[in-house]
Amino acid sequence: MRRAVQQKFGQLKIKPPRSYSRFLSRNDIEPGAGTKRELELDVRARRVFELPNDGDSTESEEDQAESDDEEKTKASKGTTPTKPKAVVQEKQKQEVAILPSNISFSPIRPTTTMSSPGKIKADSMDINEKVEILQSFKQDGSEENPYIIIVDLQRPESNWGFEVSEVDGIEHRDYKRDIFHIRKVITLGQEELWSASIPIEKYPGLAKRSVLLSGPSQDFWHASHERYHQVDFCEDTKTVHETLETDIEGDLKRKVSYWLLVFPEGTQLENHILSDDAVHVRKEVNEMVDDVVFEEGTEEEETVEILGTDIYWRIAKSGGTRIRKTGQRTTRKRYAQRKQPAKEKTGKGKNNK
Repeated sequence: MRRAVQQKFGQLKIKPPRSYSRFLSRNDIEPGAGTKRELELDVRARRVFELPNDGDSTESEEDQAESDDEEKTKASKGTTPTKPKAVVQEKQKQEVAILPSNISFSPIRPTTTMSSPGKIKADSMDINEKVEILQSFKQDGSEENPYIIIVDLQRPESNWGFEVSEVDGIEHRDYKRDIFHIRKVITLGQEELWSASIPIEKYPGLAKRSVLLSGPSQDFWHASHERYHQVDFCEDTKTVHETLETDIEGDLKRKVSYWLLVFPEGTQLENHILSDDAVHVRKEVNEMVDDVVFEEGTEEEETVEILGTDIYWRIAKSGGTRIRKTGQRTTRKRYAQRKQPAKEKTGKGKNNK
């Protein structure tokens, strides 16, 4: 008996919010605050994601079977039969309708409902719903919660500080390859603080279509309050920035930020093609110089030479087209294999006197 109760309780714990609510309604049990919160989340998720609402009017086969079993059990014990299904369904609709509207949008918990495939319909959401979704999970740039950037290849410049372009048909080692070019302008001297890798171990489900970037959490000019406040425009602001600098220096993890670039579904990256490594993406530095004219056309016109530094990474897409056969290699013989001149015999023979 105890084992049967444990199994029944285990089945209840893994039920989706709607099925669990139906079970409570059949047994005239008032849902608790946690269940109501899960139901509210489920309603919002179904409105935002492409998920069917097949549970609104009819029960699932599993719920119907459970309901029939419970009715048979109660009938065999002489208890009052349960309410008709139509009444139960009407009661469920009323319960969902009276859920309080001021419930906070708690972080999304992994349930069978949320794991269903579907894409966000951005056009059908207002700005408040978008804000609620973003607030439901943490993105602070830490290693545990990196900034997630869904790469937009139609607008390469709109990838949150990183410009990501698709370049087709570059030649590399007798093949034509399609690649992605990721670039970012940085302050001179910070090149070594940046790196990129394929998150094979950390995010294996995204490893084929994502790149994890890391770099300084602050720009060079912001990392020092003295450097930033060379012109003392506000003493109070300077104090706040000095406190921030002290806090970051006391927690070294805050000195580094992480960005996870996720490419469109179906993308297959092969990092080893250009970087000769499965994990680490080769970083390259591009130094630039240009003349900028200030106060052009006036007596104060001045031309100033400015320097710029850009870092970039290139990563190839899977596949390619062979454009030439690798030529036959010619190798020189090793020294020991070369033919040596015959040595003159100097030994004594019979005819030597």
